[in-house]
Amino acid sequence: MAERPVFVFDPHRDDNRLPSDPDYATARRRWALCPPSLQELFTRAFTVGLRQPGRRVTEGEWQALFRVLEDGAIDCPHCRAENLAEARARELSCWHCRKTVPLPLRLGLRLRLGTMSATIGSTRKTM
Repeated sequence: MAERPVFVFDPHRDDNRLPSDPDYATARRRWALCPPSLQELFTRAFTVGLRQPGRRVTEGEWQALFRVLEDGAIDCPHCRAENLAEARARELSCWHCRKTVPLPLRLGLRLRLGTMSATIGSTRKTM
């Protein structure tokens, strides 16, 4: 077991970066496919969370994130590969075939002076 572990994707430390060896290409590709929110939680868990108990990722945080990611799962209409789109995504390219995946309409709710208003809109860019 490592005495001083360093996460290979730690954004502030280079002493454990993946080597440029092709054997590690899969790890790099898979990391790049992770939505930013998942990367953020993994990074926190395996950097500051290792040494600062108060900043560790809780089970509830993992569960909430995976529920959100599951809700954002979209099948590519071209190749049927499952893709993960976050609510803040403006566009999505399929990880498998690289073609554009249309984003669904999203219902947005916000409170305004004690009343609730709802808008239905797309996160897609309009030209």
